Amino acid sequence: MKPLTGATAALLSLLLATIPAFADDTSTGVAPPRVGFAPDGLVLRTQPQVRLDGRRVLLHMTLTVTSAARHPKGWVTMAPFKWRGEGDPYPDRQYPELAVRVDGRTTRVRDGFKAETAKGDITGLLRAARIDPFVIADSPPIVDVDKLGRREAQALRDAGALKQDPDAGDLAMWYAQRKVGFDLPANRPAVLEVRYIARPAFSLRPATDSELDPRLRQACASMAGLREQAAQVLVGESVLVEEYAFDVAANAQANEAVVALDLRAATDAPATVYVVCGAEGAGLVGVGHLSGLGARGSDGLVHVVALSVPTLPSKR
Repeated sequence: MKPLTGATAALLSLLLATIPAFADDTSTGVAPPRVGFAPDGLVLRTQPQVRLDGRRVLLHMTLTVTSAARHPKGWVTMAPFKWRGEGDPYPDRQYPELAVRVDGRTTRVRDGFKAETAKGDITGLLRAARIDPFVIADSPPIVDVDKLGRREAQALRDAGALKQDPDAGDLAMWYAQRKVGFDLPANRPAVLEVRYIARPAFSLRPATDSELDPRLRQACASMAGLREQAAQVLVGESVLVEEYAFDVAANAQANEAVVALDLRAATDAPATVYVVCGAEGAGLVGVGHLSGLGARGSDGLVHVVALSVPTLPSKR
């Protein structure tokens, strides 16, 4: 994988912005990194924790590895994606900034990928050609075929991996998925931390029950209840809705189905209302900050909805 370029670093700083560049833009967001372990036999000794500071995410969990797991390993898997065009607010869906720490130390990871087109797997082709699979995060995703051998270039074309653009040249047309692996200590507890920047879904919506209740339902809440608890924030005709999802050790033997949450808006952000399903099934609400026990959904994720009044003008 190539190191962060100046352009990528600039993009990461933009991801930390609290409000999208234009308030009437929408995005379905990016699926969160999924954490897993092998072999079976790892147990979460304490409640996993999710901390959200602006858009910076910290997943924290303490694990115990049974004596049967002689070489325990963990991994973080990102969802597969392809180039989505010039207007994608989250082009780098492979989470290049993701970092893993074990027992307080940054751990060495095995960074792997899988790539495919509609015609099949092209992972080997990209490796043989030494092509960065995540060139699809560039816009446009140009592949310099002049640096490839004739057979390599033709093999990629035959596999449906390249598309000729009259202006840009050959564009990458594949899906790629990143998977980061790491080792865990055996026969003793280990503290695991995973850090990354969230890429939530967002949309600007009328502040009406019919528009917002479907979004709030996943957080066990409704606008009728929020108007009483966050009336000082939910003013105006429109609301910026951000939808977060967090995965904490989906395949570990969790002692409890709840997750400790600590959610804070960025210091320069407008007043934000956080809503999440609580451990008792009722919605938890916090203005600017929410701390409590959140429940996992049926998909194993913790879903958080954040509402704020947009302060930037809409795009015309």
